[in-house]
Amino acid sequence: MDWFIVSIIFKRESELYDDDDIDKQKFYNAWNKWSSTNPEKYDKSKNDIIWKNMKPTDTYVDLKYIRNIIFTLKLENIVIPELNKLYKNFEPLTKCFYSNIININDKYLTTSLITDNDNTNDYIFKSGLGTGKTTTAFTYSKEQNAPIISVCSLKTVIDSQCASYLSITGRELVRYDDPDLKKKHAISITNSAPISIVSTTDSFYKIATMTDNNIGKYIFFIDEAHSVLEYLLASKTLDTSRD
Repeated sequence: MDWFIVSIIFKRESELYDDDDIDKQKFYNAWNKWSSTNPEKYDKSKNDIIWKNMKPTDTYVDLKYIRNIIFTLKLENIVIPELNKLYKNFEPLTKCFYSNIININDKYLTTSLITDNDNTNDYIFKSGLGTGKTTTAFTYSKEQNAPIISVCSLKTVIDSQCASYLSITGRELVRYDDPDLKKKHAISITNSAPISIVSTTDSFYKIATMTDNNIGKYIFFIDEAHSVLEYLLASKTLDTSRD
């Protein structure tokens, strides 16, 4: 567990509230309480100084990182009411969103649909089976010489993606359960050439945490997005870790 990351998350979340909001103090209280579970190192005066001077930084991880620690380590003595499920306010799709939709009548998708459009970094492809959605994403990864993180809802899809990515790019798509994943990732970062990774929905969290500092270098690809979203919302295996 990285206590620095835990501290940054609590401080950053507290900064979302106005100074007179009673919820703002709850994040400090939760952080301080967790810190006090280590009586040998706990010093409230130092904690107050650290909290006051701590500068929140941008990081991919958020409260889900802390929830994962609690569930993984089974820290029943850590009671943090602020970790109740958080929801963003509903934001309906705007006319601007619909104006960006284009319809094509081609047999296969191509990367020109991505590279010829500078209005957004996010793309949703809706097309039939065998029209090249995965091929287009992998080809774009090759053309841009950029690593990719692919997320699938089914393990059975991973083997075919690994073979496809190798065939298209000539590079390895490292599986989430590769015993040498962390080692390969560390070496690739040292060489300034991040590896591409494929993960199931369940295991994506550890991939996201591992690649946090370099996430901007990756192409993020969700295969069969509707299945991934359905799994996130309805899977029983995520009941203890869904945020």
